[in-house]
Amino acid sequence: MGLILDSSVVIASERRGDTVEQLIEKIVQTAGDQEAALSAIGGCPHMSISETVTPPKAQ
Repeated sequence: MGLILDSSVVIASERRGDTVEQLIEKIVQTAGDQEAALSAIGGCPHMSISETVTPPKAQ
């Protein structure tokens, strides 16, 4: 069995100021010693288009 990590795990760790070593330690503490991979699918599915695109200014 393996573990696929969503990029939000890395983003949350970065926002806490964790090092890569601290991130890995927390993953192992939570999920145990098993193979893990980071999901390569990009984007934020919970964001709407209006939150990600700035409309052009009116002239």
